[in-house]
Amino acid sequence: HMLTPLLRAERAELARNSTGVLTFKPGEMVLCKGEVPQDILWYVVEQGTGIVRRDIVDFEEVQDDVVQSNLRRASHFGEYQAFHRLAASTISVQAGPTGMTCVVFDAEIIRKVSSLELDERGNVVSDRYVPVVPKVDSMSTVSLDDVTVEAVLGEGGFGAMFLARHH
Repeated sequence: HMLTPLLRAERAELARNSTGVLTFKPGEMVLCKGEVPQDILWYVVEQGTGIVRRDIVDFEEVQDDVVQSNLRRASHFGEYQAFHRLAASTISVQAGPTGMTCVVFDAEIIRKVSSLELDERGNVVSDRYVPVVPKVDSMSTVSLDDVTVEAVLGEGGFGAMFLARHH
């Protein structure tokens, strides 16, 4: 699932910055391949079902409008267009026979909040992590005498986690 590699703080940030909820009637087109939507959004299905279609290129053969996936609760779409900053949609999405309700997020929000990395097909690369903090090598020489404990963040079986400030 796309949200799994996100840090807890990143998930919370996404939840706080939801653009809203959109409801689609049965059979209504949500995205149309090749068209430029008014807003580039990431959609997470809250209720109902939908169908994702795309063109498949296999060697020299092109298959038009092939069903790529069936959407249900917690399924998502639109992230490829958002992460790759594409103007036109590369997929068509149609609401299912009972309609579909989606929580939507602005593309800019998920690009800013997310530490996710996508491969060339738009799938989340879960075995690699793109650090949010560029480098912490310079902190490896900080002495404990140079820090002040500001707060205890948590305690567990292996010790305590502190928020500390460097002087």
